[in-house]
Amino acid sequence: MVALVLAVTAAACAGAPGGGDEVPAGQEAEQAASSSPLDAYWSQIGTLGDADRQRHETLERLVARCMTEEGFTYEPVPYLPTSADALPGSGTLAWAREHGYGITTLAEAVSAAGGGTAGTDPNVATLNRMSDAERAAWTIAHRGAGAASTGGWQQQGCRGQAEHQLAAAALPGDDAGYLALREAYDAEPFDAASDPAVAQALAEWAGCVAAAGHPAATPDAAQDLVRDAQRAGTAKAELRALELAVAVADRTCQESTGYAAAVDAARAAHDQRFVDAHQAELDALVERWATTG
Repeated sequence: MVALVLAVTAAACAGAPGGGDEVPAGQEAEQAASSSPLDAYWSQIGTLGDADRQRHETLERLVARCMTEEGFTYEPVPYLPTSADALPGSGTLAWAREHGYGITTLAEAVSAAGGGTAGTDPNVATLNRMSDAERAAWTIAHRGAGAASTGGWQQQGCRGQAEHQLAAAALPGDDAGYLALREAYDAEPFDAASDPAVAQALAEWAGCVAAAGHPAATPDAAQDLVRDAQRAGTAKAELRALELAVAVADRTCQESTGYAAAVDAARAAHDQRFVDAHQAELDALVERWATTG
């Protein structure tokens, strides 16, 4: 059972956000451009990116495999991110021009990233074309029959079996060594403001966004300009226009002043110190999990 889940997890790690077989070019480029030396380790064990996405896609692939074995067709339901940060390309100038920060545009950004309406069940259309008898058989295979579907996992069809398999199997993100490393990292978090080069670039960034008509002390404060307008009940069209304008100014100024590059450099240095201090634990983690992601 564990081997099966790990094999399906590997497929989920390699698959596209919408459930396909390829990583979108934007996401691939974003991962390749990562400046953190830690990401080289996380990517090898399959924990780089959205852990919730990986679990969801693993579960859906297990359900699909089971349904196929039962003689039915099942299309995995695309993952629905709850944050724009989880979307490929988020934080880039190109993304800002199209989606801003993802505050008012999250739903359309999710759909664009997934190549469809993420989070919706693609099996509904198939079910609607079935006869009543076919639909009943498919539903029993998927979730169990009637009252039995509320019993133990053995009575809950392919979904119950998949959930049981996923819960019973060890995954890289549950590894005690991995969790200990994350705890150690969180104990000494990256503090961009303490870096002199970042502080200088931030001052220049603030002047840049102010000149663009959106005064803010930090990038987070720039996003708050949009959220404050949203809380104030600004009309949807006006709010969207504001979000795009602020996000584009923010990202343009991050690039033109060197602020983004300074933060990346400071984070890389911080993370390299962590790697140097925990090299043995990281290498052991990769040795345990490198073949699963």
